[in-house]
Amino acid sequence: MISGHIGLNGHLYKLGKAIRPTCRLCNEDDETPHHLIFDCPVTMEKMMALKGEIKDKKLSLEIYF
Repeated sequence: MISGHIGLNGHLYKLGKAIRPTCRLCNEDDETPHHLIFDCPVTMEKMMALKGEIKDKKLSLEIYF
């Protein structure tokens, strides 16, 4: 994913394998690893919901890091 060589529209478009480079989730920007992790509003919303669930259940991710 870090290299950008993954099945995301941003990369597939450059290879001629996607109709457009835009994000399949939000259609706001090119679908790249950076966009999905840091900029996509749909991904951000899902991450915030997950964070809320973890907090509500008093779970901690610290044991994994």
